[in-house]
Amino acid sequence: MQAPLIAIVGDANKSGNPVLAKKAAEDLGAELARKGCRILVFSGDPDFIEYDVVRGYLRDDVKRPPKAIRVRYPPQMHLLFPGEKDDDPRFDRQPQGSEWEVSFYPCLAAVDGILLIGGGYTTKVTGLIATGSKTPMISLAGLGGAAESVLEYLRQERHSIANEAELNLMAQRAWTASSATHCVDALLDQAERKRTINDQTELLKSEKKRARGLTILAVVGSLLFVAVLLAIAEAMHSDQTPRWVMWILFGAPAAAGASGAAIRVLWDQYRRDEGASSSLKLRPVGMTVALGFWASGVAGALFLLPQIVSLGQLQPQHAYRLLPFSSLIGLLAGLTLDRVFPRLIKIEVPIEAASLKVKGTLEKNKAA
Repeated sequence: MQAPLIAIVGDANKSGNPVLAKKAAEDLGAELARKGCRILVFSGDPDFIEYDVVRGYLRDDVKRPPKAIRVRYPPQMHLLFPGEKDDDPRFDRQPQGSEWEVSFYPCLAAVDGILLIGGGYTTKVTGLIATGSKTPMISLAGLGGAAESVLEYLRQERHSIANEAELNLMAQRAWTASSATHCVDALLDQAERKRTINDQTELLKSEKKRARGLTILAVVGSLLFVAVLLAIAEAMHSDQTPRWVMWILFGAPAAAGASGAAIRVLWDQYRRDEGASSSLKLRPVGMTVALGFWASGVAGALFLLPQIVSLGQLQPQHAYRLLPFSSLIGLLAGLTLDRVFPRLIKIEVPIEAASLKVKGTLEKNKAA
C-alpha cells in the first residue's frame, strides 16, 4: 500500500501570527516525514506555507524515499525548495499548464488528506472542496486566516468525517511540542475512517450487484421449473381429468412451499426479535421463497407420481383427494427447507442402471 499523500495549502502571512504559523508548518512537515507520509506542494516561494513544510520535512538527517515530495506547478514558477538540489530524487516535479489553477485544483481529488494553515481565498475554496468531498483535513483555525473560516464550515457539516475532538484540536490557538503529532495523527485517523467507509460502500455495492444477479437467477430458475411442472402435468393428464386439474394438483405443492418458506423467514425474525436466538442468521426472503418453491414442487411431484401410477387412470375425484395431502407436503417442505433441500440434493439418480438397460437392448438388437 502506497504511503498517504497529503496536500499542503496556505499562507503564513495571512494568518494571525505568521511566525507561529511558519513554526507550526515546519513542525508538521517533520511529523509527516516521521509518519512516512508523502506531501503534495505547489510553490517554492517562501511566501507560501509549502516552503516551511518542506523545510521541516527534510529537517531530520534521514534519507527520504524517492519522489516523496510531489510538486505541481506552472513552468514559469519553477523555484527550488530549501534543501532541494537539481534533479533531486526526493522530489517528483510535475510541470503543468501556464495557469496555476490547472496545477492546483484538479489534483485535490487524488490526495489522501489536506493540511490548511492561514491562507486566503484559495485556502478557503480548498477547504470547501475538501468538506464537500469528505476529504480528510486538518485546518489550523486557531492560527487565523481562511483556515478559521473552513473550521466553521466543518462544524456546520452534519456528515463531516472529522469528529468533535478533532474539530476542537483544530481550534486551539496554542502550539506546543506535541501539537504536530496530534494534528498528523488526527489527519491519518480521518484517512483510515474514510477508507473504512469507502470499503463498506464498495461492499454494499457488491452485495447489491450479487443480490440482483441471484434474483434474476431465481426468477429464471422458477420459470423453468414451472415449465417442468406443466410438462409433468401434461404427461399425466387423461381424458377423464382436465388439464387445469392436473396443473393445480402439481402446482399447489410448489405454491404452498413458497408460502411455507416465507413463513419460516418471518418465524426466524420473530425468534430473533424475542431474543430466543441472538445469533440466528436471517435468510434473504427472495432466495428462500425460490428455494421453497423448487423443493416443495419436487417433494409434491415425488408424492403424486407414485399415487397416480398406482391408480392407473386418474379420476377428478382422486385428484381432489390428493390435493390436500400434496399441498400439506409442500407447505411442510417449505417450512423445513433447510432439511428438505439437502436431502433432495443427495438423492442419487439411477443413471447407470438406465444406461445398462439401453446397452443390453442394443446388444440384443445386434445379435438378432
